[in-house]
Amino acid sequence: MDLLYALSKAGAISVEAEMHAVFATTHAFDQSLLETVIQENDNPVAVLERINLILGATIHNRSIAEVVTPDQSARTRAENPDLFY
Repeated sequence: MDLLYALSKAGAISVEAEMHAVFATTHAFDQSLLETVIQENDNPVAVLERINLILGATIHNRSIAEVVTPDQSARTRAENPDLFY
């Protein structure tokens, strides 16, 4: 922000700009990937998708139904029925 302030000559020049934010997330499983898939019979991609849906809906202040594309809605509802209220 200080650089933008200096480049606009302390606000004397009007500047139109867009701001983009990047969020990085990590997720740790209790077991290795193979143990998660084979022993727990859990799909790690579905777990990560669920986390990203919650994050995206929160950031954009939308419901999960609004965040999911129409062609993926039925599959997502079947895998995560508790997210749709």
